[in-house]
Amino acid sequence: MKAYSTGIFFNKPIIDVLKVFKKDGVDLIEIWTGKGRGDKEEHFKYQIKDEVERVSEFIELNGLNIFSVHAPYSDRICLTNKDYQEEAVKEIKIAINIAKMVKAEYVLIHPASVEGKIEKGNRKKFFEIFKRGFYEIYDYALKFGIKIEIENPLPHIYWGKMEDFIYLIEKLNCEVSFDTSHAFLSGNIIKFLNSLIDYIRSFHISDNRGNEDEHLFPGLGYINWSNFFDELKDNKRYVFILEALRGFSEEDYKERFDKFFDKYYYKKYEDNKR
Repeated sequence: MKAYSTGIFFNKPIIDVLKVFKKDGVDLIEIWTGKGRGDKEEHFKYQIKDEVERVSEFIELNGLNIFSVHAPYSDRICLTNKDYQEEAVKEIKIAINIAKMVKAEYVLIHPASVEGKIEKGNRKKFFEIFKRGFYEIYDYALKFGIKIEIENPLPHIYWGKMEDFIYLIEKLNCEVSFDTSHAFLSGNIIKFLNSLIDYIRSFHISDNRGNEDEHLFPGLGYINWSNFFDELKDNKRYVFILEALRGFSEEDYKERFDKFFDKYYYKKYEDNKR
């Protein structure tokens, strides 16, 4: 099933983005809590109660369906950094509270947000740090019937190397939101995909040209989408969330994502109805 992140229009206030999605008949949405222009929280002031209530009310009145809330992340919102873990847990709990209000099924988190390398012999140490914060938010979410997904980070970030992220997910037995652009930069997106296929619930769909996380509209970079979709399980229902930032407009984003799926997905999975 297709979904759309409000972050694709991160420089617009979230209510304006939701109005666009309502007008265009978007079926499923991810709420993005990241920064806007100039690193300011102008897209969604998620820490302000009145703002959250206004967004929640708009969603309910307009019958919008929220799949997930993308938790905030930054150098100081990082579960793998023991100095900032308490702050990270606090911020992610805010995202969980938002998910409860908008009736989202998932909260998506990054395992880390800072550059760093985990030596193989240190994986257990880093895992023990991460685990403390993770299980606190996991248990908190569980009280409200909300599930946690972990997104694969960029390869230069802690847990971003393929083998490190696989280790983390297998130890936690946690569901994954697989970011295609991040995985492509790992050097072998198909191997990465196949290693995690049993854990994947959703995908963040964007593209790049192999050098940086450009967040291009799918098809504008070098990912081989035919090969990618060939690896997916026929009997599993995934959610494919558009998280591109470039190469589209407010007027054509949905039509182009529909065409992308017509070309690569529905042709193979004809039994999956739009």
